[in-house]
Amino acid sequence: MGFTVQDERVRKGAEYILSFRVEKFDLSYRLFNDPSFVPDYAEFGPCFLGRWLQTLALVGLQEDARVRRGYEILVQAQREDGGWVSPYHYRERHWTRSCPFSSANAALALYYAGLPEYQAPLRKALEFQVWHLSTKEPAQIQRFSTTGITPCMN
Repeated sequence: MGFTVQDERVRKGAEYILSFRVEKFDLSYRLFNDPSFVPDYAEFGPCFLGRWLQTLALVGLQEDARVRRGYEILVQAQREDGGWVSPYHYRERHWTRSCPFSSANAALALYYAGLPEYQAPLRKALEFQVWHLSTKEPAQIQRFSTTGITPCMN
């Protein structure tokens, strides 16, 4: 829509995302602001971080030091198969492969960053998505592309 951090209202919203802190749930604050914080990747939500990073990049903050830290954490969480796993799928369903929905959010974040250092992880993420979709029947692909969050639950 063309809004950037040049607009005071957008800058205020972005600062809220980067500084948000709630007692007992300060993951976003720690991801963006605490260099000593190492996330537990079994509890780490690439869906949420991917969405936060997409939003911040779309308004022009992809080179902010705090946002870059978020990108580095996202890239470090990328799995060997090229995707990312949802904590729910890891814990509750014992998935050994990545989650296509979590991976789509992470890939979009890398894409919107538009930075050269994220091109290799983005390519790997897209290869995972293409592989995953190639294992599905046409009806499953249609459902994946039209139902929002429900692909995570399939």
